[in-house]
Amino acid sequence: MPVSRTKQKRPANFAILPYLKTSEPVYIFDLVFRSIKDTNHLSPSDKGRLSEISSLFFLAHHLRITDMVYVTLPDTGDEEIRRKQQKQLSVAQILIGYLYTSPSTNGEPFYSFEHSSIYFFDPTMVSEYALESSERTENLWPPDSRPIYNRRYDTPGYTVHLNFTSSFFVASGSRIYPPAHRIWLNSSQDLRTELLMYSVNARNWAIIEFFKNIEDNDSEFSTRVINALEWYNRSASINAAEEIALLSVAIGLETLLGLEQGDGFTKRFKEAVQILIGPTPQLGEWIEQFYKARSKIVHHGKWHTLMYQTRESLSNKSEKKKIKKDMEQGTGHGALVTHGRRVFRLCVNAILSGAMTAEQTRLGSWFINNQERLINICKILNQTEKTAPQRLVDIRQEVLDLHEFWAGSEKIIELETLVAAGKLIAKTYVETNPRIPNNIRSSIEQIINTSNKVDIAQRLDNFKSLAEDIQKWKKDNSFLRTMQGRELRLFKMKEDSISILRVFLEYAAMPHIELKALTEALSPPQ
Repeated sequence: MPVSRTKQKRPANFAILPYLKTSEPVYIFDLVFRSIKDTNHLSPSDKGRLSEISSLFFLAHHLRITDMVYVTLPDTGDEEIRRKQQKQLSVAQILIGYLYTSPSTNGEPFYSFEHSSIYFFDPTMVSEYALESSERTENLWPPDSRPIYNRRYDTPGYTVHLNFTSSFFVASGSRIYPPAHRIWLNSSQDLRTELLMYSVNARNWAIIEFFKNIEDNDSEFSTRVINALEWYNRSASINAAEEIALLSVAIGLETLLGLEQGDGFTKRFKEAVQILIGPTPQLGEWIEQFYKARSKIVHHGKWHTLMYQTRESLSNKSEKKKIKKDMEQGTGHGALVTHGRRVFRLCVNAILSGAMTAEQTRLGSWFINNQERLINICKILNQTEKTAPQRLVDIRQEVLDLHEFWAGSEKIIELETLVAAGKLIAKTYVETNPRIPNNIRSSIEQIINTSNKVDIAQRLDNFKSLAEDIQKWKKDNSFLRTMQGRELRLFKMKEDSISILRVFLEYAAMPHIELKALTEALSPPQ
């Protein structure tokens, strides 16, 4: 008898945040951040591997960390999915890092940049020479836990990717110490509680909305904001000297603002920050001192003061000697970089509030006419490297916008483009192999096969008839509705591809389209 062979499930990969903990699961994108104590959903083999991995982390000396956060990453063998997982982890780390580097009451970050470190474990065979060295070292690895190597001097282990910027090798019995010696653990810290409190704070609504939509937005603006946040997070590194911290905030601000370099940059920088934050006493003085320090560090490697001096101190001649002494001793009204972190976060809120409000009110969509949307629909549907269902998903917002932003496009619409787009949607829908009634299938095929020489009005009538047939079949009039002043929400297009076709057909049957077709039919040829 033939032996039945079931496809074996690949063991999961894990990412560890050893210096944070959480009381309950936290959901960011497709990722679930869990406490190391929460393992009931894992298979026995995955649970054993997670236990082995988590046992490698030490805070210092012989102090093993017992409570941490982990993410399970299913290994599908698909490289594209793996890249997506790593991108989500990287962006999630930026969000978590930004959360924990918020200035505390004394102005210093609540946690360091290193506290949000992510270690991604990639199973592999590890060479003895990557784990042990005989050069100027004494091997104190306990004999009972020392790796056993094969004839090729390899042992099962992991390539560990730290923050996806550096990597090293470990095996069972290895020790992983923090990337900075002064890392501490806080008993009150709880990722779930703190992320929840951050998200419900009214001041943070825009950045929360930004991260909610970041996966569907790879624009230059989104990339710039992410890069700026990453530079800001680096300013809170335990290992960063104050000059480096100041430069990191400066780079973050310059990246965020997107200003062109060159003559007059300092003036443009000052104006941009003041416009974003609004009239604030002595903000201009801080900007000038901060940017002067930034320029001196960049061009001369150092500056004699990294402290902020108030306007009153600078204007009081009797205090000039005292100010000079303060500068030399590093005293003043707070560090320039401390104020810089506050300014950066306010600028982020201001920029993202404007961007998210413009997006929610669909401002950009008012600048695009429906002829452009029809052309874009055709371009997307002709991308045959993507599957038919994915192409339909990719046009869903364009189809919605045809309904919501039709006003002003009546004279611009080219009916041939409209019919071509409808034919492409119908053809793509058929490629999804849908289960539909025979009469609807026949109507779709008629649209696909009708010659372009047929009268345009007749082809539009075919669209209208098909829309009516689908409406009778579905018996659902509820999913086409306009929400005034808000984004049009029609249906779950990812799950209901025929709705994309139907809504497009109903747009093609709108009165102004019928009137345009009739007018063109009665007009004498040019």
